[in-house]
Amino acid sequence: MRKDVFSRVMLLAGMLIFTLPCWSDLQNGLVGYWPMDEGNGDKVKDVSGNGHDGTAKNTKWVDGKYGKALEFNGVDSIVDIPYSQEMTPKEGATIAAWVFPTDTTRSCIFGQFEGYGMALFTGLKLKSVIWGDDWVSDVTIPVEQWSHVAMTWDVKSGNRRMFLNGKLVDEKGGAKPIPNVQNHFGIGLWVGWPAAWGDDMFKGIIDEVRFWNRVLSEGEIGQATQPAAVEPSGKLPLIWGKVKSR
Repeated sequence: MRKDVFSRVMLLAGMLIFTLPCWSDLQNGLVGYWPMDEGNGDKVKDVSGNGHDGTAKNTKWVDGKYGKALEFNGVDSIVDIPYSQEMTPKEGATIAAWVFPTDTTRSCIFGQFEGYGMALFTGLKLKSVIWGDDWVSDVTIPVEQWSHVAMTWDVKSGNRRMFLNGKLVDEKGGAKPIPNVQNHFGIGLWVGWPAAWGDDMFKGIIDEVRFWNRVLSEGEIGQATQPAAVEPSGKLPLIWGKVKSR
């Protein structure tokens, strides 16, 4: 029994040695992290510690890529996160999420209306929006499968990039500063999107949305696809619990 406990302690120590550097790096610049693991109610907590909690409207709690997630109906579902200057970065940012689309129509994954965002164009082509400049890639994601998507923009270099499952899949120039657009951040729909402009509501499941106010490298985005890559320190006991339960 003692030998078994010792083995588990050593396993935990090894996990912490190799994963804490990743957590530390990915905590740098982390503005918002919505794992969507509540499983009930309409509150979507930001566990980054920055207090950017959201309100889920007309969504359904379901099993996600990791833990729980929210299902969006493609009609009027959204997670509404109030405006914050932190989420209107001037020099660049990285935003990422796990998505499971259930149809191939165009839709918003996340973004700030009139500011920035990531979407899916018709046929599930990846789309990046930076201050009115829509960029549609030829890269597509599959329907009814999980995909990790991420976008970055860097005003200093001018680079805009899109990532799929932790890998850089498309890039272009033209990144520019975003003005202080004081709109909310939306998941599943642009908050304030005029209905007359077309239906851009996401249909499917979204999980593990993360927002950094810096440009992550391809390697860091690859790390962020993992379930524990950006876990706040308060969740470390969960790892110990998993080790003990084995």
